[in-house]
Amino acid sequence: MADGYAFYTLRNLRRLDEQALDRSPALKAYFERVGARPAVKAALAAEARSPNRGPPYWKSTVVRRKALGDAV
Repeated sequence: MADGYAFYTLRNLRRLDEQALDRSPALKAYFERVGARPAVKAALAAEARSPNRGPPYWKSTVVRRKALGDAV
């Protein structure tokens, strides 16, 4: 259970600060290990098919553009 929350938190941190995980090799390795799990890959794929879903702060166009680029 904790891995899921940690992955979610680290993923959102990375969206806000692209180099955040680069400053901590241990956290980056952990994030990559959890992200490589089949269940996590399946959840991310399902999320990708739901473009209107995302964290509440994504309602901010500025934050979404920073995270996703100009394709918003």
